[in-house]
Amino acid sequence: MNRTGALTLVLLYVASAPALGAEAKPYEAAYDVTVNDWKLPGEIVHSTGTQIVRIEKTCTDWNVAAHFELGAEAGGRNLNFVTTLTATEAINGTSYRFESNNTLNGQVIAQTAGTATRAVANGPGKIVLTKPEARTTALPPETLFPLAAFKWTESQWEKGEKKANYVTFDGTTEDPLRVFELLTSRVDLPNPPPEGDQLLLQGKAWRTNGSYFAYGGNEAEALSTLTQNVLANGIATQVTLDIGFANVTLNLRRVRALPEPKC
Repeated sequence: MNRTGALTLVLLYVASAPALGAEAKPYEAAYDVTVNDWKLPGEIVHSTGTQIVRIEKTCTDWNVAAHFELGAEAGGRNLNFVTTLTATEAINGTSYRFESNNTLNGQVIAQTAGTATRAVANGPGKIVLTKPEARTTALPPETLFPLAAFKWTESQWEKGEKKANYVTFDGTTEDPLRVFELLTSRVDLPNPPPEGDQLLLQGKAWRTNGSYFAYGGNEAEALSTLTQNVLANGIATQVTLDIGFANVTLNLRRVRALPEPKC
């Protein structure tokens, strides 16, 4: 997975963790993007960045939509990097549909799309890709889709565990990934708090470090890493990651609850 894929991975990670406990809530969140370290040639004159995440719930699915944009002027050139993501995860864990697109100055540089299905949750299945090219591969039975993966890791933190190892598939890569996640500390909520529905910002919060590896590989170096502050309800208030040409931090600016379905 290249750094472009790594960014989309984190977009989904941030986007796909709605409150999954007894008080599950759909929501919309806006993040400011701060560049900590540029890795581009030439002087960076200025930069702007934002991310919007929207989580909607139906009686059968969670629907995710995310838009990340980072613009800069470097070496006399204007650069505009955009990642968009849409995904649908069945609440019962049997299907996952996804599409992501990464563009630089309007030109597509990476994209994935397809479905992952299985007869029962925690059972074997298949991944059917339509982009970047048609391909069908096996879905390992231990694979968790993103929403289920967060629900499982959150349960580990609640039990007092410090480590969580699992396999996930989010559609930003063509194959599943092995994840090694470490709980490093409990953290306070942002001060001042983000704008919006304050009830969504209450409760426990943890700081975690996640490392992502190819499912069938033996590499010692992670394909991607991220550090985040995340609430027990799944809303990340801060995420830091390396996207290849920059090291960035996403800070939650605003969050609001969305309507729930009447099932």
